Amino acid sequence: MSSNTADNSQNNHDQQHEHIVDNVPTEAFWKSKYPPALNSELNFNQYKHLLDVFSQSCKKYADKPAFSNMDHVMTYAELDEYSSIFAGYLQKKTNLQKGDRIAIQLPNVLQYPVVLFGAIKAGLVIVNTNPLYTAREMKHQFNDSGAKALVVLDHFANLAQEVVPETNIKNVIVCRLGDMMPR
Repeated sequence: MSSNTADNSQNNHDQQHEHIVDNVPTEAFWKSKYPPALNSELNFNQYKHLLDVFSQSCKKYADKPAFSNMDHVMTYAELDEYSSIFAGYLQKKTNLQKGDRIAIQLPNVLQYPVVLFGAIKAGLVIVNTNPLYTAREMKHQFNDSGAKALVVLDHFANLAQEVVPETNIKNVIVCRLGDMMPR
């Protein structure tokens, strides 16, 4: 192929795909959907790490809703308190060490942020896992990730119970949907 033919081929390619570049938004289009008072720019230099972001948010918005589920609202202050309690449990009642992996197999329920931030506070590495995984998928993810603990909703615990003996998981924590609901 001559260099002239190669140049023509490249020009044709560029012309064919030029319209694609023209249609790419240059501004973050989602920012126009933000409420007027919301700052759309973050200064990440003000935070040392993820827990710093979490701590500052919990202090700043303590009485504000952090999460809601089934008409129950958890404030930032409650999330901070519950996640600290869970972190203490992980540190004192399990053999997990900083850097160990914990699989979180929960749907979108109030326990999820408590477990997530509690595990991070305890120095653990999060392994998110789909509650709808098959036994084969669970076994693969648990073994591949090196998870040593699992937090699972009781609705999904039977399948996890079959898989855990074939993994390195030594701590299984089962929670119930109603655990975070008012009584």
